[in-house]
Amino acid sequence: MQDASDRVFIGSLFFVCLVTIYIYWIGLGGPFLLDDFSSLELVKRYFPDPIAVALSRADQAGLPGRPVSMLSFILTAEDYPFDAWSFKYVNLCLHLITGLSWAWLLLIICRNSNIAFLRKSANLVALLGSAIWLLHPLNVSTVLYVVQRMTILSALFVILALIAFVYGKTTASNSKYSAAILLWIIYPFLLSLGVLSKENAVLGIPLTLLIDYFLIQSNRTDEPASFRRWRLIVVILPCALLVIKVLSAIPSYLVTYEIRDFSIWERLLTQSRVLILSLYNLVIPTSTSSSIFYDDIEISHSILSPATTLAAILFLGALLGSSIYFRKRAPMYAFCVLWFFIGHLLESSFIPLELYFEHRNYLPGMGISLLTASSLVFATRNISNSYFIFIVILATSVFAYSTHTNAKTWGDANALAIYSLYEHPDSVRATEFYVNRLTFKHKYNEAGRIISEALDRDKNNSGLILLQLYHECLHPETTGISPTGLKDAQIALNTSPLNLGAVGLAQQMTESVVSDQCQGVDNKDMHILLDSLLTNENFHKSRISMHNLYIAKSTLYADDRNLNKTMESIQYAIKSKDLIRTYYLAANILISAKRYDLALDFLQAALRRVQNRPWPLSSLYRDAIERYIRDIKNSGMSQEEQITNIRPEVTANLP
Repeated sequence: MQDASDRVFIGSLFFVCLVTIYIYWIGLGGPFLLDDFSSLELVKRYFPDPIAVALSRADQAGLPGRPVSMLSFILTAEDYPFDAWSFKYVNLCLHLITGLSWAWLLLIICRNSNIAFLRKSANLVALLGSAIWLLHPLNVSTVLYVVQRMTILSALFVILALIAFVYGKTTASNSKYSAAILLWIIYPFLLSLGVLSKENAVLGIPLTLLIDYFLIQSNRTDEPASFRRWRLIVVILPCALLVIKVLSAIPSYLVTYEIRDFSIWERLLTQSRVLILSLYNLVIPTSTSSSIFYDDIEISHSILSPATTLAAILFLGALLGSSIYFRKRAPMYAFCVLWFFIGHLLESSFIPLELYFEHRNYLPGMGISLLTASSLVFATRNISNSYFIFIVILATSVFAYSTHTNAKTWGDANALAIYSLYEHPDSVRATEFYVNRLTFKHKYNEAGRIISEALDRDKNNSGLILLQLYHECLHPETTGISPTGLKDAQIALNTSPLNLGAVGLAQQMTESVVSDQCQGVDNKDMHILLDSLLTNENFHKSRISMHNLYIAKSTLYADDRNLNKTMESIQYAIKSKDLIRTYYLAANILISAKRYDLALDFLQAALRRVQNRPWPLSSLYRDAIERYIRDIKNSGMSQEEQITNIRPEVTANLP
């Protein structure tokens, strides 16, 4: 009988996977978006060197730099930036593998649970819980957003590590050798791969304790001493160290808050409403498309501003309190609720991330899918099989239809742009995305109108100000740029709040100016615009913004053939943010000017900086820089080829 039930389980799970493929397939043709470009540009730059690709992100974001995720992009690197289909296809495959792993974990948890209902209904709960999660519309913005492969891989390795834990614990008494391999080798190895995919995989450690306590808890006195020792060393101590590390990082987080338009207190208050939004979207699937544009989310300035903040805090407190209070009478309810909260411990805490992204629910949403599945199975346990099958098909069809509708929107860049702006009219990112699509279709006047309407709502937004200027200079056949408009923009940029998107637009606009694609704005005008941002104290809060603005200045000076000013701007960029790639840029500029001696000075300075980088970054960069130095020295360039009108002390004051 069990064999027949298992065959039905496997066959049904296979069918769910086919349905998942079908409903997502239409969305694979969508575009690259937002953070896709920054990550994939690094892959493209270092491809096909796997070590360089793996470590490419670490110099900017710090170690470990998500090397496993970066390496995975090599599979389809040759398709960037022309076609995102293959990248999204790999994401879909990984989503399916993660869903199958989730089904596997649920199955072995239920079969080894101390809850009789779960043991009896293990196959049904595992099948329905994994089906709801695989077909859930909230996951569309993770699966079809290329760079969120990091989130998918992180969740996958966490689930695989938890599978190793469950098998290790349940075999600890019977097969000490197998249990030791699973618990001491495979479990930490898989969890490490998760952290190397995305750092929040460390939450697999408290999730391990959650499973251990609620669902497969045995009599503590009957547990082998080896297992208790493992739990202390591999789970409890790292969990305590994680808490200490996060708390000790609060001072550095407070510094980072200077570049945000909300304080740490405001973020914590806002997260109460964000978590309610997450729960609502997880419990009630809708056919309206998911989104990645949440830069317009309202900030909670106090418990009563907006008033929904207090209601959200009270509701979350009641939810968390009830899960603890009913942990013995309703352990499945407590487990699922706590899984959701643990899954949000990092990204919904005081860490100064942006306020909300849907992909943050990818792992936490598994807990809600399990709660939905187990509640449905429990509530219908006394009805006939035919009625139960009808209810299950109806419920999963709602999820499948909603996801298919969302995926269809994500597969069409124009539809996604229209929907995004409709749902988020105050989002600068959604506005820019929609304007880019209109421009692509040569609807320049309509694009200009959209920008003007957005500026009417937020006149001091530097991102929108530069977006309007950029649009007008690229398409002068519309309104064009007037001297008055340029002057007004310069004044506004000097006092506008920090906007990281404005820096990116300033860089793009600079490139267009020097390539003579930006009519009505010359190098002098662009210098003034950049100076307005550089003298704006609000932008001084972000070192990387200052670095990038100075690099834009160096681009203009290089176009002016002013080598002294070019190198001076690069010096300021390095003082703002010491990045190895900036030394490379300086060396390339100097080589193009035939100042090989100064190019070597910059590379030697870079070599000294590399010594302070942790291994393996130091080794990787050192080899590359030394190879570059050898190439210059072996080129046989004579000193007579140098340009003489440059200050020799240009590299003297590098930080």
